[in-house]
Amino acid sequence: MSTERLYFGRREVQILLPGLEALVNRFATAKLGSYPNRDPRFTIAHPEVSNVAFDTGMYEKVLYARNALKYMVASRQRRLDCWQIAAVQVALRLVRREKLVSDLDVQEFARLNQKLEKYRKRARRAAERVLGKDCYRRAAERWRLLLDWMHIHVFHFKPLRWSSPSNVLRRVQREQTRNLAISMVNPSIERARVIHLADLARREIRRGRHGFKLRQVLDDHARAVKFFTFFLLKRLGPGALRPEFQPAWYIPPEREERRNAVLEEYGLR
Repeated sequence: MSTERLYFGRREVQILLPGLEALVNRFATAKLGSYPNRDPRFTIAHPEVSNVAFDTGMYEKVLYARNALKYMVASRQRRLDCWQIAAVQVALRLVRREKLVSDLDVQEFARLNQKLEKYRKRARRAAERVLGKDCYRRAAERWRLLLDWMHIHVFHFKPLRWSSPSNVLRRVQREQTRNLAISMVNPSIERARVIHLADLARREIRRGRHGFKLRQVLDDHARAVKFFTFFLLKRLGPGALRPEFQPAWYIPPEREERRNAVLEEYGLR
């Protein structure tokens, strides 16, 4: 069999059932042609996702999961397949996101979600074994498309970010600062750490900690190199930068010559 037997306690049903009821009710409203939760800006920016067709077969998985918990048997055990358990997980996230259960705390949510995930993985392995990997992949793709449909038409969740001018500008600035920082340090330095420092520098400039705007730095390459030279040296040390970006007073031979010149100037040598 490709199902798993789950035991649902009374408290677990009290948490999950409001989310499943909300899902089924919103599905019914959407099927009647009313989409109160649909964001028109998202449908304009992402028409390829917005035109996803409604899958009645996968919707029955959601309906079965709702009925399984609503009409609980005496043993409080139900057999669900991996997609029905996934529907219960979606309902749990809906409960937490929209606060359908007021007294649900973080630890209780984590324990219940971990339990559902454990049984979902077991049911998924059973489905792959019974149906075959190709058939399972096709069914999994149908479920993914239904999730996309729910994301647009059913949830109160935030839609995916569309490309506004401010988002495009921030993405370009992020790539510029990261690429500049990576080009200035030695390849031996961990890439993730360099990216973290580039993001830190960008946030500090935006918060006004250095007295100038981020756009002023990025529009002037020499100024940007100078700023990142001292910013990275302070946090990574003198040996982290490539030779062409090392300041003259940080290069050991020239630093020694400068020290000797200062000593001679003051008669200390």
